[in-house]
Amino acid sequence: LHSFPPRRSSDLAIDIAAPMAVQTKRAGIKNVAAADAATLPFRESSFDLVISSLAFQWISHDERLFPAIARLLSPGGRLYFSTLGPGTLSELQQAYDRASRECTGRPALFRPMMGEDNLLELMSRAGFIDRFTMFKTMVRGYPSVQTLFKILKGVGATMPGRPDNPPRRDVLKRTVELYSRRNGLVEATYEVLYVFGRLA
Repeated sequence: LHSFPPRRSSDLAIDIAAPMAVQTKRAGIKNVAAADAATLPFRESSFDLVISSLAFQWISHDERLFPAIARLLSPGGRLYFSTLGPGTLSELQQAYDRASRECTGRPALFRPMMGEDNLLELMSRAGFIDRFTMFKTMVRGYPSVQTLFKILKGVGATMPGRPDNPPRRDVLKRTVELYSRRNGLVEATYEVLYVFGRLA
């Protein structure tokens, strides 16, 4: 989550992980803080603009997120963010669910990612107006499922939406075996939503 209040102070970057906040500061961003996006430790109406890139889908307390951001924005403040939609990583979810059923007799319990209607409704409840979204679906190929796992772990997700039942070693092994391949590659779908809202 990045907040940019041009009238009040210099740019400020935020990450929930302290080590990532340190890396961000080393990259040249002067003002950096480690904080949870849903409980940001700043005064009301501190910012004019909030921007987030592919972070909100990993936040478990959706109902607190937009009210927390709205509290920080001045009247007329703007929120721009991108997030992953419910169709993201469908191939991996299908393979993992099948593997879980085979190995444990139970389906995988994924926490669903929010779709466009849910996001816009939550934003409306928090006081955002002039809301609109753009939608893009991308399919990327990887040399192996292990490579995909490594990339997901690097962006803060060990599994898509993180299943409520923790992954077992045998389930992960079977997931790799069941994951479909095309032309020697494993494919992963990313459903990206680009969202804007203005605070009333």
